[in-house]
Amino acid sequence: MESKNIATLRAAHEAFSAHDCARSALIGVEPHVKFIDHGRGISVSSREEFQSWLEGHVATSSAMVSSVPQASSQIPCKQPSCASAPGTLATMRP
Repeated sequence: MESKNIATLRAAHEAFSAHDCARSALIGVEPHVKFIDHGRGISVSSREEFQSWLEGHVATSSAMVSSVPQASSQIPCKQPSCASAPGTLATMRP
């Protein structure tokens, strides 16, 4: 049985994959989230800003989907971009 946190994360990803960014943000983040997209140099500090950030991804790729892999398919991220986020996981697809 998966934990409540994993179930919540999975539900947020499923909403995003259905392009329901409002639901994904509502399920996936607290009202006063602090989120930094280092790759694009963007910081968000509210659920509404996070929703807008998600909508930007959907706008650039209408076929974009997201999923939460099974724990056995995750490995510790060793990329330089993960250096500031210890414990970050990267997904390995079979």
